[in-house]
Amino acid sequence: MMRRTCSRNPHRNAAVPAAGSNGGPPQAPERGPATRRNPLRGLLLPALACLAFALPPLESRAEEEARFELRAILTVAGARHAMFADTSAPGKTYMLRTGKSDGGVTLVSLDPATGSAVIRDRGRRHAMQMDAPPDEAAASPRGVIWLQDATLADITAIYQRITTRTVLRASDLGDVSFSFREQNFDTPKASSRLIEAFKEKEIDLIPNGKRFAIARRNGAVIPALPNYAEIVEAASDTSKKTTESRLIQVGSINFPNLDLSQFLEFYSELTERTVLKPAALQGTALSLITQTDMNRWEAIYALDMTLALNGLKSTFLGDQFTAITELDYDTGQLSSPPDPDPDAATIKPGAIKFNKAPAKRAFQRYQELAKAKVVASQPRLAEVSIDLKNRDELAANEAAWAVETVLRLNGIHFQHTDDNNVRALPVAKTPDAKN
Repeated sequence: MMRRTCSRNPHRNAAVPAAGSNGGPPQAPERGPATRRNPLRGLLLPALACLAFALPPLESRAEEEARFELRAILTVAGARHAMFADTSAPGKTYMLRTGKSDGGVTLVSLDPATGSAVIRDRGRRHAMQMDAPPDEAAASPRGVIWLQDATLADITAIYQRITTRTVLRASDLGDVSFSFREQNFDTPKASSRLIEAFKEKEIDLIPNGKRFAIARRNGAVIPALPNYAEIVEAASDTSKKTTESRLIQVGSINFPNLDLSQFLEFYSELTERTVLKPAALQGTALSLITQTDMNRWEAIYALDMTLALNGLKSTFLGDQFTAITELDYDTGQLSSPPDPDPDAATIKPGAIKFNKAPAKRAFQRYQELAKAKVVASQPRLAEVSIDLKNRDELAANEAAWAVETVLRLNGIHFQHTDDNNVRALPVAKTPDAKN
């Protein structure tokens, strides 16, 4: 491919005069009056050509400017905000006050009367414009809420900003959008209008305590939390406030669309518990963005409710474990963890690590921990997939219980025939199976 170059010497690419008709040396070009009066002409033309090659085509510049899409304008509680999406990065949305920046993107100006905004991104200015409402926008910018094809995540973020409540919600509330323009709102009226907007899409938005609101399908039951009583008791225990109720700062939990495995990794760290779960546990991507500072127990409540609204539950087992299961799973069939045996060997954090491992590896590990031989009643049981990683140091008897429990959650029951032998059976075929 030939590369165009721009020379600093304006005569470098000048045409060579043709030879004379008699075969003699080429004739010198005639220097007329016009040439003598414009000595810079030979410099300007190549420079203009270079500039033309440096500029991107008009079409590509228009596409770049259209990259940002204005979704909402908000002027409630004395602050002006614009919400806009970066269409080149799916799920990337900004909500900024005038003059504020996020990741190098700055909201330069905002006119809520005309629905226009200007941002600066990497030194370039981009103008964005709302579609004009049917009856034209009023001149007064006081208390404006203006939405244009705003998503559920967008309007949730706006509600959180206005009310300083964290919304706990299911991920499957539907692919809905919101478009309206209204003004003369104070904060309570704005909150009520947004609750009404949710209701118009058959979604109930219910304030929940001082810090939260729950979004659910119209008429859906708010699930009970197995850990609720323990969370409330721990939160009210003044002796634990300095050691266990550490502050979780606003924005520290920022999960716009987090897959279940990553969510549970964070949950394990926050609760300081080893997670026991079925390897095949299904769950949609989870959304949770905290809007205020909260203590550890409030944050655990928010995570527990988010799981429950998405069809899952957490059940604390002892002081070091939690079982993550579907809502209808009967965790009453799981035994309680044993007290650590002071004479038993200790297992270091992370020393038990099964990631989609076959159950036969868990059988072998159990034999080492419990000094009991495991025999599978069916060959296929040895190939069942297992997930388990111990977060903290455990005594060998605690670790053996954890392995046995996670096998149970994956459909394998241990039948202890004597102190030295264990038979692995499918859960459905055991006499004491409850599901």
